[in-house]
Amino acid sequence: AHFSNARCFCFEPSPGAVEYLQQNVARFPNAEVFPIGLYSEDTSMPLFEGASQCLQNSLYNSAETSESTQTVELRHAGHMLDELELNQISILKIDTEGAELPVLGALKNKLGDIDQIYLEYHSEDDRRDIEALLADTHVLAAAAAKYIHRGTNHYVRSSLLKDYPTLNALRVDRS
Repeated sequence: AHFSNARCFCFEPSPGAVEYLQQNVARFPNAEVFPIGLYSEDTSMPLFEGASQCLQNSLYNSAETSESTQTVELRHAGHMLDELELNQISILKIDTEGAELPVLGALKNKLGDIDQIYLEYHSEDDRRDIEALLADTHVLAAAAAKYIHRGTNHYVRSSLLKDYPTLNALRVDRS
């Protein structure tokens, strides 16, 4: 709403959730919905349906999913961005209920072209692996964890700190 010229690309593999997504972005003419998921390869996989709602759908069975599945189409995240000719991304939000690390891994060569990344992690191992993957290109800007193994992190591209010195205002210089 604040950036009327911004383009928004939304990926959602679950048919039921796609309907909600299309309704939610209908008033934004620059938002495009793709009824596929992003992943580390082009493939089809079972999507476990959420135990109580479609926002819990996941490629991985967990306490928040049911045994019911539906097969969904997934695309290699990096290849999909290439097809869309997305060479620079202002904000990337990844909420894939456990597939955040495979998606980021598929974007490894593009991470330096992404200004901000918002994501959810679903295990301590994933959080650490995400930190390692982003260490060369991004800094942690904000984080919240209400539960063990579950939290949200916001990363900012490291090179932006040179362009916007106020981002470093609270940094302690130990030299």
